Amino acid sequence: MRTSLIAASVLLVGATAMAAPQAGTKAPAKPAATKPAAMKTAHAAGTVEKFDAATHTLTVKEKGKELQFVIGDSATLTRGKDKIDAAALSSATGSMVKVEYMVMGATKTAEKVELSAPAAAKPAAKKKNG
Repeated sequence: MRTSLIAASVLLVGATAMAAPQAGTKAPAKPAATKPAAMKTAHAAGTVEKFDAATHTLTVKEKGKELQFVIGDSATLTRGKDKIDAAALSSATGSMVKVEYMVMGATKTAEKVELSAPAAAKPAAKKKNG
């Protein structure tokens, strides 16, 4: 029995020594944590092509390209200095617009939409009598 006890002790000490990291070796590196894709802020300026009220999607033509933006609930919408709601975008076709938006993957979410102020009505030209 004494021999069994000594053999068990040797095995236990040996197993502990094998499991402990040896001096001078580094622990395996942890894999880098993957971060979600960072959101980037961008700007666009162009002409309103259309607004789809059902999907809250604004289409803007900039330098010959059509860009689509999702209008979020927290977006700030203005025409000149006046605040407007998303429904007003439906009648803004042809208006100049500036859009500040966030890019997340392929989705562009508008944070700020600034429509140009409506043009002031020009007074009628006077005819000369003569």
